[in-house]
This record gives sequence, C-alpha cells and structure tokens, in this order.
Amino acid sequence: MTEKKWKLLFVVPCGKRKIWDIDPYFKGEKVKARSAYKGGLSSSAIACAQTFEHLGHPFLILSTKYGFLDPDEKIDMYREEHFIISDKDLLEQAQVLDLSEIAAILVLALKEYHEKVHFAFQHSDIPIGHLWRHCPSRGDIMRYNKTLKERGLTILQNHKEDRYYLINNFEEIFFPDQS
Repeated sequence: MTEKKWKLLFVVPCGKRKIWDIDPYFKGEKVKARSAYKGGLSSSAIACAQTFEHLGHPFLILSTKYGFLDPDEKIDMYREEHFIISDKDLLEQAQVLDLSEIAAILVLALKEYHEKVHFAFQHSDIPIGHLWRHCPSRGDIMRYNKTLKERGLTILQNHKEDRYYLINNFEEIFFPDQS
C-alpha cells in the first residue's frame, strides 16, 4: 500500500531587498536563504511558509539567480531582480526534487513566479495553486499572508473530482489551478 500524499509544498519568492543591503555585518558572508530576503512580500511569504513548515509542510524559495532553494541553503550576495536562471535549469531542478509526499504545490508569490513554477513542474501530475492570483496589490498579498499565518489553512480533498479545496477563512481555493 502506498503512503497517502498529504503535504503541501509552498513556493515563496526571493526579493530585491536582501540582508546584505541592510546589515553591513553580513557583507561578503553567505547566509541561509530563509534569512537573506528582507523585502516586504518575500518576508511575509517566508514567515507564512515557516508557520506551515513547523506542521510538516516544506517550502522552497524561488530565486531569480539560483532557482529553487532549500531555505537552509547558504547563498552569496547578489543583485539580480529579474530571472537570470534559465527555464531549462528550473526544469532540471524541479525534476530532481523529491516530491513523493507532496499532494499539491502552493505558490505564495506574484504571477511571474507562478508562471515559472508551472513551467518547471509541467511534467508533474501534482496540482499547482496560486493563492494570491486575484490580489490587486503587494500590500493585499502581505495582509493575506499574515492572515494565513495567523488563522491557518484547512485542506480538504474531494476524491470524486480529484481536486483539493483549501479553506483559509477568507476565501476558498481550488486545485488544480486552471489559469
């Protein structure tokens, strides 16, 4: 009997503002990816993902330079704001990830990141959801991330429709995302 897949994999964005920009102590030092990104959107998404990490749900940071990063992977300072990692490299990174326990991938980032995640996991049958696809602004996304972190998330599976329903106390999200 195969083990039931129940974990969500959260994918969060990197950010323009980094630890090296605000604390001179870290200049020239490698830091863990989870500590490197200090912008409002990336910080709120990482904080949200870390809440669920404590419940057994892993997360990755999608870096414009490095691609998919384990949050504890140490990285060097960089300044790239736009994706310089190739789509081919993202696809290769996604193919070597162990997704054996992952039921769904949830992107806590802007549309550009969601599109990169969809491309990278195009050969996977794991549903991908973009939680904030209807948010009009970065500020709204940061507020929703805070609400999600504070109130939690309920995951329901509808086996008849082969869909996942996520209820986060202010909206219902359906998997797979068809956008």
